[in-house]
Amino acid sequence: PSGGWYLGNGITDTISGYFKPNTLSEGNYTLTYTYQLKGTRCIQRDPFKVYVRPLPKPAIQVTDSICVHIPVELNNRSTGATRYRWQVDQDTNYIYPNPKHIFSDTGFHQVHLMAVSEYGCADSIQQTLYVAGPPEVTFEKDTSNGCAMLVNITHLL
Repeated sequence: PSGGWYLGNGITDTISGYFKPNTLSEGNYTLTYTYQLKGTRCIQRDPFKVYVRPLPKPAIQVTDSICVHIPVELNNRSTGATRYRWQVDQDTNYIYPNPKHIFSDTGFHQVHLMAVSEYGCADSIQQTLYVAGPPEVTFEKDTSNGCAMLVNITHLL
């Protein structure tokens, strides 16, 4: 019947009964719907049990230096998950645990990982990665010494 209210751990709105399990630890919980019959003093309580499963813990590990046009492995260090969904810069998706990706542009890139448990519980993490360009190399003739043409190689960043 309408007009009642919900009580219990994880209930965030007592009228609608919105239940937010990610605020709880794994385990059994009792929620109760209480209502009063119109025009009477009769109150009815209907308890029901829920079991909250644990959330997976998503984690990303990426090498310290990432270079443009070089494949990089996105290392998944998640625990408690059996399925994964990666999203790189909102335009590339992977469902492999540890995909390889080639960044075609330098600069900052967003990597998002969603980890899903065997029970369908999901959590996600986002990490910003910096992708560097290749070093610039210039060649200059050094005619001050030697018999043949000598070359100095200068490494510029």
